[in-house]
Amino acid sequence: MTRSNPPPARLPEVGDTKAVSWWDRLGLVGKYSVLLGAVALAIAPAVYFTLDGLLTPAFQKIETQQVVDQQARARHALASLQEGLKSSVLDYAKWDPMYAYVISPNRALEAETMTPTSYENMGIDLMAVVRTDGKILWSDASDRATNQVLPAETKTFASLLGSGPLFEDALAHQDSAHFVKTARGVYAVHASWVRKSSGTGAIKGFLVMGILLGEKDMSEALQVKSTLDLHPTATKAARIIADKNHVLITAENRSIDTALGLVGYDGALLASIEYQTPRSITAAGSRAITLAATAMIVGFLILAGLIGWAIRRVAVTRLQALEKHVRTFRSDGTAIDARLTHGSDEVASLAQGFQSLTEELNLAEAQLREQYYVQGKADSAAGLLHNVRNAIAPVRVMQEKWVREESLPYRVNLKKALDELASGTVDPARGADLQRFVVSAARKLINQGDDRKREFIDMQESVDQIAAILSSYDLSTTMKAKGEDTDIDTLALITREAKQLIARTAGRITIDLPSALPHISANPVQLAQIVSNLFINALESMEAGQVSDMRLVVAGQVADDGMSLILRIKDNGEGIEAATLKTLFDRGFSTRPHKSGGIGLHWCANAIRIMGGSLTIESGGKGQGATAVLVLKAAAVALPLGLCETALAA
Repeated sequence: MTRSNPPPARLPEVGDTKAVSWWDRLGLVGKYSVLLGAVALAIAPAVYFTLDGLLTPAFQKIETQQVVDQQARARHALASLQEGLKSSVLDYAKWDPMYAYVISPNRALEAETMTPTSYENMGIDLMAVVRTDGKILWSDASDRATNQVLPAETKTFASLLGSGPLFEDALAHQDSAHFVKTARGVYAVHASWVRKSSGTGAIKGFLVMGILLGEKDMSEALQVKSTLDLHPTATKAARIIADKNHVLITAENRSIDTALGLVGYDGALLASIEYQTPRSITAAGSRAITLAATAMIVGFLILAGLIGWAIRRVAVTRLQALEKHVRTFRSDGTAIDARLTHGSDEVASLAQGFQSLTEELNLAEAQLREQYYVQGKADSAAGLLHNVRNAIAPVRVMQEKWVREESLPYRVNLKKALDELASGTVDPARGADLQRFVVSAARKLINQGDDRKREFIDMQESVDQIAAILSSYDLSTTMKAKGEDTDIDTLALITREAKQLIARTAGRITIDLPSALPHISANPVQLAQIVSNLFINALESMEAGQVSDMRLVVAGQVADDGMSLILRIKDNGEGIEAATLKTLFDRGFSTRPHKSGGIGLHWCANAIRIMGGSLTIESGGKGQGATAVLVLKAAAVALPLGLCETALAA
């Protein structure tokens, strides 16, 4: 049995924008612009990161050097502060009146030298005189802003200088410098032995002066805005102490923060001087790199625009003119513009090639038109012969049956019996037997005549169908079927074809038909041929599968939209493999290589499609049978139908 899947899906046509991507819809200039833009977007990051990798480390190195220089300035400022304080201390420590005061304190020196006004003039905030036995001869801490003595601060320094590490260090060294932290803040202090102006005399005590470190003074000394952190966190303090230079550097996006530690006499962190070095060089470099990458992208885009304009001017406009000619030359028949073929560039060569191709196509078209005409006649003739052969098959079956009946023994014996009775020499007993035989044979001939009368009617239907097939073709043209769709009694048509198939098989097949079917709109002659082809294909499949109980089941159902009838013809034959289903509708294909043809299902599919329907084949595989599914236009809507319980059989 030859069966097939539905025809393949439609391929996208020219102008079918839903089937192509946005890239395919772009013109040459658009594609070029997209590509060049993509190149610019791809190169720009590479250039940016390359420049960033090459230049940023250099910028950072410069900024690091700035930080190092700033640290040097900060340390130099602190050293200068300590040096100035030392000079002030030595001015009074190597002074005979101060040496005499240590031996024998007097109010005159105190009133003249040891006053807040004097402290302000000297630029100090603390003065103390301590003897070597630890006795505090004088201790004053004052506020230079108000020229007021600060008792709490004075008491704090008196306790620090009278005993302990500071006292011992001052006794052990001619000059000693330290940072001391009080409730008021951090002081830079310097102690020096009190001696005579000549530098002689026994060491009787030492002089201490101190300066309170303020943020304003530190900012002026460092030449950068500075702050004093008097209460650093434990983590911060630990990191500053861990550094050999007692410095903590933190790099931020916009600045590099530096914390310069002030360490006390006991090695603990008292406070930190903090300032920022702006990362202006890195910021300026980053802006320059970004501007360079941006300028490159803009340059690429401008270049793309200029080259795109040039391409459009040189090539695209001419190609569009050539395309317009290609699209319209079949309809208007105009010759190609001579300006397109002028020159030797690629566009001119393409136009010249198209001009030559046009001439060749015109010649080939004439040849193909003639070939198509001949091929169309051949295909239609093949379909006509195939359908006539199917329609004449029942006639041949009846003719063969009648030939066999004419050769049956009782006919020969009847002739002999009549000849013997006519001779008049037969004895009475023999004559009686012959007469009984003649009566029996005559009855059989009468019954056979009645059967032949019915068979003649069926044969007449087959002959009428053959005549209808022949008359439905226009043999004077391309042998295409003619005639319009009409209202058809579907059940009557299928029943007639079923009877012919039963007659063809001498009753060896059972066919189940629906009890009723809605009328359809189709070409009656072609639909009968289609159903006949499907029945015969199913029969061949069952015979090839050596099925003992051959059975066809025909079922009908109105589609959900109520506009068509779905007709299913199911057999219990050999079935069809999935790979074979893909090629069954191809012209010339057949699952019966021993038979010529392959036009049946190919013709059926085309015919049913012309009538506005469709034909598909379903099968579960080898040994599973197959189902032909016909979708036909309904002439009137009817309810869904089941299967008829009564079978047509011989």
